[in-house]
Amino acid sequence: MVPVRLLLKNFMSYGEDAAPLDLSGMHTVCLSGENGNGKSAILDAMTWSLWGESRAGKNKHDDLVRIGADEMSVEFTFKMDGQTYRVLRKRSKRASGNQWELQQESEDGAWRSLTGNNAGETEKAIQKLLRMNYETFLNSAYLRQGNADQFVKQTPGKRKEILADILDLSRYDKLEAKARERGRDSMAESTDLERDINLIDAELAREPEYHEAVTSFEARHAANIVQQQKLRNEADLLRAQQGKLDSDRALVERLRRQEQELGRDLAELESDLRTLAIDHDRWKRLLDQKDTINRQFAELEALRLRETSLKAQVTAYHQLKDEASRLEKQYMAAENQMRRTADDAQRELKQARSHAQELPALRTEIDQLRSATAIAVDREREREYLGTQLTDLRQRFTDLQTRNGSINSKTEELEGRINELDQQQGVCRVCNAPLPPDRVERTRTEYQSQLDTLKAERSELRTSGRALKEQLTEAEKRSTTVAAELEGLAAKRARLQMLEGSLRALEDVEAKLPGLLTAATEAEAQLKRGDFAPELRDRLAVIRNNVALDAGAENELGQAAQRLVQLAPAERAYLQLEHAEESFRSIEDRMTLAEQRKAQKLELRIENAAQLRELGDVLPKLQEITRHIDNLQSEIDRGERDDRVVQQELGRYRQLLAGCDERRKIRVEKAALLAVARKDAEAYDQLQKAFGKKGVQALIIENAIPELEDEANQMLARLTDGDMQVYFQTVREAKTKRDTPIETLEIQVHDNLGTRPLEMYSGGEGFRASFAIRIALSKLLARRAGARLQTLIIDEGFGTQDGKGREKLVDVLSALKDDFERVIVITHIDELKDAFATRIEVVKTPLGSQITVVEGSNG
Repeated sequence: MVPVRLLLKNFMSYGEDAAPLDLSGMHTVCLSGENGNGKSAILDAMTWSLWGESRAGKNKHDDLVRIGADEMSVEFTFKMDGQTYRVLRKRSKRASGNQWELQQESEDGAWRSLTGNNAGETEKAIQKLLRMNYETFLNSAYLRQGNADQFVKQTPGKRKEILADILDLSRYDKLEAKARERGRDSMAESTDLERDINLIDAELAREPEYHEAVTSFEARHAANIVQQQKLRNEADLLRAQQGKLDSDRALVERLRRQEQELGRDLAELESDLRTLAIDHDRWKRLLDQKDTINRQFAELEALRLRETSLKAQVTAYHQLKDEASRLEKQYMAAENQMRRTADDAQRELKQARSHAQELPALRTEIDQLRSATAIAVDREREREYLGTQLTDLRQRFTDLQTRNGSINSKTEELEGRINELDQQQGVCRVCNAPLPPDRVERTRTEYQSQLDTLKAERSELRTSGRALKEQLTEAEKRSTTVAAELEGLAAKRARLQMLEGSLRALEDVEAKLPGLLTAATEAEAQLKRGDFAPELRDRLAVIRNNVALDAGAENELGQAAQRLVQLAPAERAYLQLEHAEESFRSIEDRMTLAEQRKAQKLELRIENAAQLRELGDVLPKLQEITRHIDNLQSEIDRGERDDRVVQQELGRYRQLLAGCDERRKIRVEKAALLAVARKDAEAYDQLQKAFGKKGVQALIIENAIPELEDEANQMLARLTDGDMQVYFQTVREAKTKRDTPIETLEIQVHDNLGTRPLEMYSGGEGFRASFAIRIALSKLLARRAGARLQTLIIDEGFGTQDGKGREKLVDVLSALKDDFERVIVITHIDELKDAFATRIEVVKTPLGSQITVVEGSNG
């Protein structure tokens, strides 16, 4: 994983508008800045976006949101195995608004989503892609602030687990689980096959029973066939008699239906005759009123023509009234506009005269300010000189403090070594072996000589520091005085610029006074004369005269409408007159025809009644024969059902007999499969043991330990000039000889004083040993098969080192460039910043931490 780009919004100390951090093209990078500015927060953002964890802990998402904000987001882009990926993660304190997406860049530059259906699936997708979890990242590739000894502080058992993750031994856990699963499948298959074979043997034992059942059911089937044929012959004779009676019954039913239809037809004819009589009387009354209807219709037509004319006249009247109202509003608006113009001219003239009176006092104040700001140039030059002097003095004072701190650290380390030599009393505290007296004295003398030199140098530094502090204090006092004086002059300069602008504006106003006076006088005169909108005034007078002429048309139109309502029925009566005589004659003809049809229906009804009496009642005879036929058919159906059961049983037992031959073949096949399944179960059991913790995984760890020791000791030799070496102890003796050796992963360190556990080292020596082991772990992770790590991140940790120790650390970091595509070091120590090709400065501002990239000269 190689970080490429990081964008933070409201994450910890970073605000809403934090600039993105682009790491493209960078190899060795130094993140620098004061403590608390947000250097480590950049690494927290990376780990939180990938695993949801940071220094705050797991599931402490809301603690990472910037104070005062409701939500935060991280956009992290990285490269891996030639592909570019992006993680978008957003956290909101509200109920909704959380987001976690994993995307891959396509060849066309578009982003393709790899996100799961929920947060859990997305987390699994990221871990599968990186092939590591957060804890493995902390113990190998990321040396987090205050945790350089993260791997060393773990228990021996936990160290082995971390090393297993680094070596990607989880693949063997998966193989072990797969072998266990397939072994269970083979055992289950064996059990199933044994059960199937037992069932087949039980079924074959019943073969004689099946033969006896087939013989019995074949005899019953033959007897059923003879009985069924006898019943069918009797039923056929009865059906012939039933056919003759059924024809007579059908004729009776047809005659009865015809009788019902004749009754309905006669009733309908009677109803039609009554309706025709009513219509006959209505048309006769209409013909008697013919003259009156014609007269009222002629009056209706004339009144409609008059109504049309009156409507047009009324419409024109209303249009004229609307036009008069609109023109009156326009005239009033023109008068108001003229009045506003006159008022505006007077007001502008009054304001101009008032501003012109301010000119003398303004010119006097400007002259005074020009005289007062003449000395500002001299004070600016003095401030620049003092700034340069202060920068130089502060840098010199900081260098003295750094050197003094380094001397103090070396002094404490040497005093600790001398005390440790005195406490050992000539015997190694680890192995209890005697130490050579001359070697102990020589080492003590060397430590004491170095200690005396450091104390003398520290005394000289303190004397120089006091003198430098006095110069710095004096320069700061003068700088404060000059700054205060310049601050007052700056305010006067600003006042002068503002007044000069006001002077130019007032002079322009003074020049416009004559023209404003003329405009105000002319506007007042025009308003008094009423000299505005003449065309509008003349048009309004003409329209008002026309409105008075058309006012009576509305009353006449109302009277005409009332009369039209009264005459409305005359139109319908007039239209009915056009076909009244023809309808009257047609109704008389239809009444005659209806009387004739009524006589015919009555005659046919008498004939049907005579034929029904001749046929008599055939229904009882037909019902008796039908019941007999139904009984026979029920007996036939019952026999067929019984025979179907017999045939089904016969077929079932024949199939069982046929199945016995097939089962014998299947038993042979299943017996062969059972032998294979038992053999597979045994093989998978052996594979499960081979892939387990005590199998191939233990061998891989044993083979990786020498490689880890070599890497760590190569770095430790450069950091300590060959004075220290580390050893990994993987087995230790049990408390009793009868017990087997105990597997472990303990770390021993050898130096000039003997061999001791790493936990007994502290300060600079302990850090260098832990640092070498951590770098070795990172390189081992980067070289393993299917590696997903190409970046090394170191967060602080150099404070325990003296100047020489830091120089050696820088040399080691420079040598690591060829092992990692990107090396990122976080530090606030100035002397380490220039050792990197690229430096990223982090500065804290009121709006949040800000990032600046500075290119260096070293690689």
